[in-house]
Amino acid sequence: MDNKNVFVAIALSMSVLLFWGAFFETPKKDSQDLKANNQIQQKTEGSITPNTNQAPSINQINVEKKLSREDSINKSSRIKIENENIVGSISLEGGLIDDISFKNHKQKVDGKKNIEFLNPSQSENGFYVESGWASIGNNIKVPTKNSKWEVEGNKTLTNKSPIIIKWDNKDGIIFKKKIELDEKYLFKISQEIQNNSSKNLELYPYAQITRNKIPDDIQNFYISHEGFIGVFDDELKEDDYDDIEDNKIVREAGEGWLGVTDKYWMTVLVPEKGKNFKSTFQYNDAFKANYIINDPIKINASSIGSNNFRLFVAAKEVNTIDTYAETQKINKLDLVIDWGWFYFFTKPLFFVIDYLFKFSGYFGIAIVLITLAIRA
Repeated sequence: MDNKNVFVAIALSMSVLLFWGAFFETPKKDSQDLKANNQIQQKTEGSITPNTNQAPSINQINVEKKLSREDSINKSSRIKIENENIVGSISLEGGLIDDISFKNHKQKVDGKKNIEFLNPSQSENGFYVESGWASIGNNIKVPTKNSKWEVEGNKTLTNKSPIIIKWDNKDGIIFKKKIELDEKYLFKISQEIQNNSSKNLELYPYAQITRNKIPDDIQNFYISHEGFIGVFDDELKEDDYDDIEDNKIVREAGEGWLGVTDKYWMTVLVPEKGKNFKSTFQYNDAFKANYIINDPIKINASSIGSNNFRLFVAAKEVNTIDTYAETQKINKLDLVIDWGWFYFFTKPLFFVIDYLFKFSGYFGIAIVLITLAIRA
């Protein structure tokens, strides 16, 4: 009789899981809902447009020969990155964050090779983050993906030692970036312009995530979103890769965050607090998620202007994401993990199952225990 009850409990557990997937997870948006909530444009090379009749362009079309990941990394001078959770490097060509691996997550359960997440642009699976400044009419020489940055001082980025890089446009304007890293997955990036020229400047800060192609291991599973994601003025938006290949999607917000989410990993940009921004999800030779601040930073002659933003390159660890959402005061960052429609129920249930897993040592037993508790 005891064995019979165990088999019944296991069967009920499977039923719960299947029922959950069929009815409790977030359904895909239909096209009418998408058009009602977003400004959708046909695929184009047009750039993000702030509050002006002209638009600063942040698009850079580069045709590059594809290299292996290792060759791509060795091709440029780099700054090493390492803390307790990630290891990698920043390319001084373009100042790109394009080499990140997760130290505590392996490619195989019993393996030693780290999950390789961000990859240089020249590699087939290029996936990287850039930031900078744009000007109307491109009448000010600003750094690009090909600009060679120089290091000031420390040459290794850790949670105890930030780094500073700079680029001189040779016209009296110096661009600097200070990059800080915490003990887990958060980068804080401060961008500064030293205007040593005799003219006043107006520049628009931006940041962009670029992914060369859809990941090979994407599951396209109905109950778990993988693709573009963001929260704009308190509203969660999720867009598939197919949506972005067909249309460029533009949204404006006074606060929020945006990025690209995988099943287990995420890359998220958080614009400077209090700055109205325009976000664009688009496909233009590669998938891009970016934002640009709508109002320019004005830098008078012989003065300094600055902007900052936050970047998460992270494993989707529930406690870690919840802590960041609370301590960094980022609204609904926890929704980067797809909890489905019944968020208020599924998330607490996760914590119960996780507790039972840690108690018993097996997820199977944890599921059986939670099923028995529900039956009781």
